[in-house]
Amino acid sequence: MNQSGIERWVEDPASAARISSVHADVVQIPLKKTYSMGGQDFSGWDYYGLVVRVRTEDGVEGVAEVFVTPGWYGPDTPGSCQFLIELV
Repeated sequence: MNQSGIERWVEDPASAARISSVHADVVQIPLKKTYSMGGQDFSGWDYYGLVVRVRTEDGVEGVAEVFVTPGWYGPDTPGSCQFLIELV
């Protein structure tokens, strides 16, 4: 992996599109149903995620969602992930 993000192999590196922008928005969605995982009840918790948009110099755009509810899988917060994504 390099500093500019995820590596991707292409047969002709000269033809690979370069990333021109990356933007991340935090989304917060209240859970409507009880959710439990590993015996822990997460009732009343909200879902947090990031919607990430990546655009190339050629104008191609991709959109993805990243799950980042604090405490579910790790200590990261939506804001810290957003900061790191937009830092690069």
